[in-house]
Amino acid sequence: MTFITRFFALFLVQQFIRIIVLAFVSALPLFAQDMQNDSTISKSIRQLRADLNAILSDTVLNSAHIGVFIAPAKSKEIIYARNETKSFIPASKMKVYTTAMALEYLGKDFTYTTKVYLDGVIKSDGEYIGNIIVRGSGDPTLSTYFREKPMKIFEQWASVLDSLGIRSMRGNLIGDDSYFDQQLYGDGWQFDEFTYYYSAPVSSLIMNDNTFDAAVYAGSTQGAKALIELSPLTKYPSVNHNITTDTVTSINSTRDPYTPLLELQGTIKPGRFDSVKKRSVPTIITSTVDNPTIFFLQCFRSAIEERGIKVRGGTFAVKEWGEKMKYSEAREVCSYTSPPLSEIVRVINTHSHNLGAEVLLKTIAKERQGIGGYEQARVAMQELLYPFNGHPQGTSIIDGSGLSRSNLLTPKGMMALLQHMLSSPNKDVFINSLPQPGETGTLRSRLRKTNVIGNLRAKTGTLTGVSSLCGYITTKDKEQFVFSLFFNNYTVPTGMIRNIQDVICMRLNAFSRK
Repeated sequence: MTFITRFFALFLVQQFIRIIVLAFVSALPLFAQDMQNDSTISKSIRQLRADLNAILSDTVLNSAHIGVFIAPAKSKEIIYARNETKSFIPASKMKVYTTAMALEYLGKDFTYTTKVYLDGVIKSDGEYIGNIIVRGSGDPTLSTYFREKPMKIFEQWASVLDSLGIRSMRGNLIGDDSYFDQQLYGDGWQFDEFTYYYSAPVSSLIMNDNTFDAAVYAGSTQGAKALIELSPLTKYPSVNHNITTDTVTSINSTRDPYTPLLELQGTIKPGRFDSVKKRSVPTIITSTVDNPTIFFLQCFRSAIEERGIKVRGGTFAVKEWGEKMKYSEAREVCSYTSPPLSEIVRVINTHSHNLGAEVLLKTIAKERQGIGGYEQARVAMQELLYPFNGHPQGTSIIDGSGLSRSNLLTPKGMMALLQHMLSSPNKDVFINSLPQPGETGTLRSRLRKTNVIGNLRAKTGTLTGVSSLCGYITTKDKEQFVFSLFFNNYTVPTGMIRNIQDVICMRLNAFSRK
């Protein structure tokens, strides 16, 4: 049994941590002795550092690149530091930078507004001659993270068209997605992951996180072909499948990132019977869309036609339309305004929402640099970070979510950001957006039944070979610590690394200066 395993087990039953740690400290190589031998440092701090050294000496970390920085919230004292100026891949800890700077620059009350315009005339017989133009601003909230039924907005818009007396339409639906640039994927994103929900394309017209679900229902008999239902239910994208009913469920899904066709192959086993829907529970396959703007317009078109309004025309992104939109000559008929940024940031950090983070990054670029692109975002972020973080070497901001492995942060730089937010007017909004153990979010299953519950707010980050954690923790003396943990290049299961992070959090929570 490894040191960490015993250490973690003992702490879970709330026994004193030092009993195990002290047995290992004497065998450790000299490490960070410049901190430990300083006679001005209290005995409690020296013991904490020794304990942390012991935790980080576990053999499972032999191949790992480790960075740590821990400090009190209200002083410049360094509690513990290791490789604090080295560069690390942050994974989703990148969202801490993105959301913090969005709050600082855009403000917690910032909202997105999507507007609908008519550029034609409505004839007396109810036929509308002209186009319907939807002007996007990057709103990520037409999503089940924010609304139980995102399509309701399109239904409301269709109701407005109906109330204007429109019974049929001879024209096109045009999506103005020019608020952001046309780079749909971040630099360094994996091409073979573009169809996965966490790599959804970034656009300024967004519906259902730019993803769709294919619900696969088993047939009533062995060998029967499965039934497929799409949600949202539209004519775009499309699914081609060859799935039959069998004794096991084994479904392979493929989609070329630049086509709208999802291919499904394999078998499905009848699931639990749903007495309400009178059918077996389906297997859900989620895929991104290849063209977010057309997907958005098709969802809107479905709602219009469901309202009984006949549409004679096509759907076009503004770049395909080829003409500049003349909004001064058009009529705004309806719109949708998002929840405030404070709520958007909470969803992004709590659920580690990649698309939302990318949207915020491009919004910062658009509002500060005039162009909603990644290059402009990097310039804007460095400008915003400079006043309190300087221009630290070792930092490379590539995207907003941390999906790119080209992002690089340092423990010291992360510490500067976290400490800055403690003096910000957005302090409470930011801290409350971070997950906490036992609650909805990425820490829900961690540190349960420990004293850390109620004393930790932290953001996780995970990629292959990357696990990180940073945030705020309250000690036994009710003192607040700020911490940043980076683990890169490990070869053991990520669960083992998370256990080490959890033990560190428990040790910090148990710390007392007395």
